[in-house]
Amino acid sequence: MPKCNTIRFGEVLGAKKAFLIQNMFPVTMKYISEIYINRMTQEAVRIPLNTEKDIIVHANEVLKLVRSGNNHLVFSDIIITYNELTAELEQE
Repeated sequence: MPKCNTIRFGEVLGAKKAFLIQNMFPVTMKYISEIYINRMTQEAVRIPLNTEKDIIVHANEVLKLVRSGNNHLVFSDIIITYNELTAELEQE
């Protein structure tokens, strides 16, 4: 049976949303300026633990496939970005 692990669904702010693993890319703390805030409550947005686990599991599966040559599964070249970020961290 076919499986789609590049798009996952889960709940955010009480509504079903799509998480686009196909759009993932590496990032370091240097490039994170803010957390996602609920405009209505001014509180940090959290996702259910089961959704978080599902996203992490499938992101790792996709990453493993990309590392083995299946670059078409994601839109950005995450291997090049990863290598550049690693080099940047080593220089700091």
